[in-house]
Amino acid sequence: MSDQGNTVLGTLLGVAVGFAAGILFAPAKGAETRELLKEKANSAKDSIDELANSAMDSLNKIKESAEESLMRTMNVAEREAKSVKNDVKKEAGHV
Repeated sequence: MSDQGNTVLGTLLGVAVGFAAGILFAPAKGAETRELLKEKANSAKDSIDELANSAMDSLNKIKESAEESLMRTMNVAEREAKSVKNDVKKEAGHV
């Protein structure tokens, strides 16, 4: 698994453990507990959204880099193919 995948997994695990510990050790009434649950769920959602956005940004950068590299490679291959074609034409003219 990649470092980024490990980071996401670790973060989600940390959120879950923190959430469970907070519920188990909180001496609160039902309404307070429900409010706490709501806050923790929203916090977890925000964390997951941030991680997802960060992952998408990273993937987009990788995609752009790969596209640029592919275009450079295609341009080099095209120039080389034209050069070989011209060399073959020259040699064919000498025969």
